[in-house]
Amino acid sequence: MRNIHLGIDFDNTLVIYDEIFYNLALERGFIHKNIQANKVSIREEMILNGKENEFTEMQGEVYGNLIKNAKLQKDLSQTLNFLLKKGIKISIVSHKTKFPIKGKKYDLHQAALNWLKTNNFFEENFIGIELENVFFEETIDQKIQRIKDINCTHFIDDLEKVLEKLDNGIIKILFTKKNFKTSENKNFLTLNNWNEIYDII
Repeated sequence: MRNIHLGIDFDNTLVIYDEIFYNLALERGFIHKNIQANKVSIREEMILNGKENEFTEMQGEVYGNLIKNAKLQKDLSQTLNFLLKKGIKISIVSHKTKFPIKGKKYDLHQAALNWLKTNNFFEENFIGIELENVFFEETIDQKIQRIKDINCTHFIDDLEKVLEKLDNGIIKILFTKKNFKTSENKNFLTLNNWNEIYDII
């Protein structure tokens, strides 16, 4: 296990924004209350109604000012702490612009880092990731290069388009709430809940 270097995406892989997106979109009248309370459904509904720009601006606010209200994925903290104690190296590699494309100029990198600190990611007795192993990159290509440069053996992401860009030598793990089997996409393993990672590593 000591030769494993697990890379993990940030947005929607470690952190859950769904409830924040739902409440904000509902408050601003962009959706009806019967829309599914998840980011993808909200984005699709707003785009369908010609509110793509409003969604982009709202996303900057969620990732910036409102990220402090975001929750960790279920079973995440104990799982990562266990893996670290077993000698597995863990890095967080995210792609996000420094500032939102639209709306107020929140520092999205600092906001994400503050969220990690608030949720005790760097506390040894809670999770215990090293601050030097956290990377926020401006583009997907820069993210892919970072994953390569730090020699990740495994990478977990909620976006297939990111995993598709990774070298085949890296074990690619799709974090998804959809109920489909790994055999449906032979390039990826799938992770539906964080406590399933023990069966993969």
